[in-house]
Amino acid sequence: MNSNYIPLVQNLRLYLSVGLIAFSIVFSSMQIYVLVLLILIFLSSITYGSSFYLKQWIYVPVIVLGILSLSGLIWTADIQTTLPQVIRLLTGIMLFFIIISNVSQLWQHKHVVLGMALLLNALVLYGFLTVKWEPPFDILNNWITNTMPVKISDDVNSNVLSGFVVVFWGVIAAVMVYAKSDLRFLIRLFFLVSLLPALVILYLSQARGAWIALGFILLVILYQSNSKVLLTSLVIIFLFGLLVGILFFDNFYHVIAYPSEIEGLTGRLEIWRSGITLLRDFPFTGVGMGMFGPTIDTFYPLTEFERGKIVHAHNLILQIGVDLGLPGIVTWLIIWSRLTYMAWEIAKYGRKAKSFFTFSLGVGLLSGQTALIVHGMFDAVIWGMIRPSPFIWGVWGVLVSAYLVSGLEITLVSAKSN
Repeated sequence: MNSNYIPLVQNLRLYLSVGLIAFSIVFSSMQIYVLVLLILIFLSSITYGSSFYLKQWIYVPVIVLGILSLSGLIWTADIQTTLPQVIRLLTGIMLFFIIISNVSQLWQHKHVVLGMALLLNALVLYGFLTVKWEPPFDILNNWITNTMPVKISDDVNSNVLSGFVVVFWGVIAAVMVYAKSDLRFLIRLFFLVSLLPALVILYLSQARGAWIALGFILLVILYQSNSKVLLTSLVIIFLFGLLVGILFFDNFYHVIAYPSEIEGLTGRLEIWRSGITLLRDFPFTGVGMGMFGPTIDTFYPLTEFERGKIVHAHNLILQIGVDLGLPGIVTWLIIWSRLTYMAWEIAKYGRKAKSFFTFSLGVGLLSGQTALIVHGMFDAVIWGMIRPSPFIWGVWGVLVSAYLVSGLEITLVSAKSN
């Protein structure tokens, strides 16, 4: 293939892959066909004009995780429940490899971050129209129904929405803060405009796990900066938001201090105890993806909740163990740990090479990794249960490709200096 056309073809593969996954989110019955097409796109990537690096050992646990999910189809009690979640996981893994194979230059990462900002806006808009908001914000449900002639019928849980929003928010925020002269002013302004509605959605969601994850994101970003102005600004914004909540929402304190039934400590402890018991009974295989709820209802009935209400473990690590057993937990933690180290290294590479964008991308991806594990302490929605879950693997693909590109950049800088 002519080298002049390789970047164009790589970008087309990326756009096509993301578009296919978005299509499968809307039309879930097409998931298996989308997975087949993604496999073909990946095969074309490694055959024509690919920058795929075979020496990265991170690929091994990723492949193992895919094999473990497929093996769960053998012993699941309900293949109709497990199969869609397995397909979503494999779809995410294929997106992971497609991004690594086709994003090979720094300017492509700038386009990818812009795409992540667009996706963040889409998530915010979609969530605003479809989430069933809890009191005191349930007034939005009637307002949206009355003002929108057509409302998307598939309601979204606010915790589900916030789990995705907070991961993307950290990446965009870090790039906006640190990219400086490496990005045009209008692009950074667009990032800022994208972040503000996302903060509103996170506030409305009342998802405490997302709020805590957002706090850790800010800590990660601040850790890389010595700017007292930035720190002071964030403190002022936090205090202003707290003041608005106290003044304008009568039960703001109730929302913070007395969470809902599932959010409360008593309810979660019962769910976690049952999940740990289930994992202890199926330590090597798990019960198959998506089978937590039916298994709990049948063999480990909960006293605090009615049958069918609890469908996942409300803890990411525990959910992975319930689905895939202890091998699944170990494999996923290896992946997460290695990727977190890579994100840290990207920031180091960017600082050493004096590349503001590379540094900011590393900080953003590190904050996203932090948000993922912190939010995962309270929820498990971004694992495989919901349709957009493959996009988390897309973020991981961006992380690995940025690590590879940054490594090449720093090598070139060192060679020139010598």
